[in-house]
Amino acid sequence: MVLEYFTKALDLNPDLAVVYEKRGILPYFQKEYHRAIQDFQKYIQFGRTTGETYRMLGLAYLGSQSYEPAINIFTGMIKTEPKCTVAYANWAEAYRLGGQYDEAIRDATRVINYR
Repeated sequence: MVLEYFTKALDLNPDLAVVYEKRGILPYFQKEYHRAIQDFQKYIQFGRTTGETYRMLGLAYLGSQSYEPAINIFTGMIKTEPKCTVAYANWAEAYRLGGQYDEAIRDATRVINYR
């Protein structure tokens, strides 16, 4: 029901950037990762590049088992927030799930060293 209200708001004004972010959260938690990815990408196209947006987009890619795009997104998050341990932890997880174990160990070690 809430998803419908966000969609109606965008039908009335497709330039409401924040609605894309809020609407993207709902399908993410419903494991409809493709829909979440579309909304977070649209939000970023509006110039919204917060670390949290990158994190949610990256997690949606992980949920859809698209590991290379997730790695790229977490790279963007790290560029935005280079001291964010969550970014490195998610980056490590994307590498691990993608079978790139040396990179996963490298990034997991960074998280430990920042603590």
